[in-house]
Formats: sequence, structure tokens, C-alpha cells
Amino acid sequence: MPCALIVFYILASEWLGAPLCMAVSMLILMLLRGARPWLSLIVSLVVATAIYLLFSRYLLIPLPEGTLLSQILP
Repeated sequence: MPCALIVFYILASEWLGAPLCMAVSMLILMLLRGARPWLSLIVSLVVATAIYLLFSRYLLIPLPEGTLLSQILP
């Protein structure tokens, strides 16, 4: 499953954006490992946002914003 999610990220990140692809991937992996759904959703959104901000703002490494959310993200 992790390999399939990596392929999903590569193919979908240009359209969906890096934060959303990371959040979906983490959510799926946590649910498969047996975590509670509400906790998985919260943790995946917080961690994906933190990773995106860390890479794009502090490390100045551009991540795909995606065409879907390009107007929403800072």
C-alpha cells in the first residue's frame, strides 16, 4: 500500500496539491493500521499542513500547490 500511495502522490500532486495528497496518504495509512478515524483525520491534516509550511516557508523548497487549491493556499 505505501508504494501505491507514492504513485498516487506523484500522479495527483500537480492537480490536487502536495498538502492534500500528503493528508490523504497519511489518513489511509493510519486507518489501515487501525487508528481511530477522527484521530487519523485530525493528525493527518495537522501533520500535512506542518510539513507543507516547513518545506515551503522555512526551507524554501517548492512543493506543488495544485490547480485545485491554488487560490486558497498562502
